[in-house]
Amino acid sequence: MPRSYITKSGYMKGCQCTKAFYLWWHKAEEQFGDSAQARMDEGTLVGKLAQTLFSSGVDLNAINLMPWELAGPTREYMDQGLPVFEATFITEARPKLMCKVDILVPDGSGGWEIWEVKSA
Repeated sequence: MPRSYITKSGYMKGCQCTKAFYLWWHKAEEQFGDSAQARMDEGTLVGKLAQTLFSSGVDLNAINLMPWELAGPTREYMDQGLPVFEATFITEARPKLMCKVDILVPDGSGGWEIWEVKSA
């Protein structure tokens, strides 16, 4: 079953290779080797460590919704002025584009900062 939204990584895949994008779009489950899985697990741990910097933050991964359903909760927590982990935004126009940011933090002057967390 094809996906119903395009992610940042899916968009980049399509910019690099249309065949890779086609295969990604039509395959919902991806299998990863042990090395790739270990890197992703390490990235998750680093992300959790970064979240400890914002004790009042809300982790949208803890909400049992599909990724494209997290834009509404993102807006609700933004309206409350709370940091949001895995904040999600979706465009209205087709094709729908979805963007997730690691940490979205109020900047104290009515704006927001996007924090992307990377392990190195």
